[in-house]
Amino acid sequence: MSAKCILEFDLIPMKKDTLQTIAERTGFSKSTVSRVVSGQGRRYRISEAAISKIQDEIRACGYTPDAEGFVTGDSFSVENGAREIEAVLSAGMKIDAVFAFSTTILLGVIRSLREHGLRIPDDMAVVSFDDNVFLDYMDPPISRVAQNTDRMGEATVDILMKLMSSSGSGGESGMEDGQMLIMPELIIRGSC
Repeated sequence: MSAKCILEFDLIPMKKDTLQTIAERTGFSKSTVSRVVSGQGRRYRISEAAISKIQDEIRACGYTPDAEGFVTGDSFSVENGAREIEAVLSAGMKIDAVFAFSTTILLGVIRSLREHGLRIPDDMAVVSFDDNVFLDYMDPPISRVAQNTDRMGEATVDILMKLMSSSGSGGESGMEDGQMLIMPELIIRGSC
């Protein structure tokens, strides 16, 4: 199945360096920009002026925060997944794939798809962002993006240990501000 339009809940897909570019142009942190891009700006009490400025820059970079084909929800809940996919289906949008940003959103999406008589993957491909073991026991088993939580935990402990050892000695940690990329894994199952 080839996807004509993929719905991404809580995320506008961007090139890797776009968030940094928007942060530099607006003077806001990359974290703040990311929260606005993901539709979570108000939740994190980012001012309306800041949200507006960031959204203007998002548009200047060639993205549309509310572009057709992209739906942003307001929570990681079953109800949010059902409500958002229901809105898309009721509006008559023709889609053939959904990427749900969490398994709780996924459950709402699945419920709504079934209520509309749509079959996974025959009528709609579905992918989730979470690697919960129960996804293999669903009918059909759900494809998903798995975060390497073991590696994330190890990296966090390493960083904390370096910071703690440097603060105890009164010296600098020798660590620079930056980011660490820990690649997720795409696990293909029967849902797409």
